[in-house]
Amino acid sequence: MVRRAEILKECRFQPKQVSIAKAIILGRLISPRSELKTWRWFNNTTSLTEMMDYDIKDIGKDAFYETSDLLLENKKQIELLLSQREKLMLCLKSASFFMILTTLF
Repeated sequence: MVRRAEILKECRFQPKQVSIAKAIILGRLISPRSELKTWRWFNNTTSLTEMMDYDIKDIGKDAFYETSDLLLENKKQIELLLSQREKLMLCLKSASFFMILTTLF
C-alpha cells in the first residue's frame, strides 16, 4: 500500500513541507480553524510534533501559510492521485474524492 505522503512527494513537496502539510491536514480534520489557529493548535495543544518525519517543532507560522498555498496549488493533482489510489485499493471503476481546505469557522 502506498502511503499518502507519497502523493505529496509526487507533487514535489520537500520532506519538511510534507510534515507541515500533514500537520495542516490533521489540524483541519481535528480542530478546523485558520492557518494561524492551526499553527497555534499544533504548537501549543498537541504532541504531533513528536510524530512527524521531519522536525517541525519550532516552525514559524509563515511555513503553515506557504504550505497551505502549496496544497491549494496542487489540489487538482492531489485529488487525481487520491482518486486513482482509491480506485486501485477498492477495485472501483470510478470514484470521487474531494479535499476541502477552506476554513470552517
